[in-house]
Amino acid sequence: MGAIKCFCLQTRQGRMICPLTTERGDLERTFNYKVRGDEIISVEIDDVFVCKEKRTERCKHCPFKDKKDV
Repeated sequence: MGAIKCFCLQTRQGRMICPLTTERGDLERTFNYKVRGDEIISVEIDDVFVCKEKRTERCKHCPFKDKKDV
């Protein structure tokens, strides 16, 4: 087991939100970053984690997608 370094957004209220990506540039183009002023933060997540949420366009770079959803 290992960890994957990722980036996500943190709201002004301190809540971490998707999208989750391994490329900071993916988040620099988001509405929340450019307009709302959310902060891009670095996180490390265990590489065995698999997200079970419904996939959306913003999930396309998520390193934790279930492989059958790719």
